[in-house]
Amino acid sequence: VDAVGAAILVNDRIHRIGAGNATIQDLRVGHPGLRVVVVPVRGYFGDDMIRLARAVGAHAVLAEPMTRAGLALALA
Repeated sequence: VDAVGAAILVNDRIHRIGAGNATIQDLRVGHPGLRVVVVPVRGYFGDDMIRLARAVGAHAVLAEPMTRAGLALALA
């Protein structure tokens, strides 16, 4: 995020991200303007995924099946 000056992070992990094992919460603290969009992961169903992603600081969860329109909406 720092190296590229990202404004949006699209990610398939809720708990640990990247080599430094940062969490979404860590990233949001260090980059309060960063928008985080989570791609659905196995093991979570329906509203469980949305609730968990929001609880850890994600702005949006992409719906399955993913579409261009859904991605555009999540990134807006």
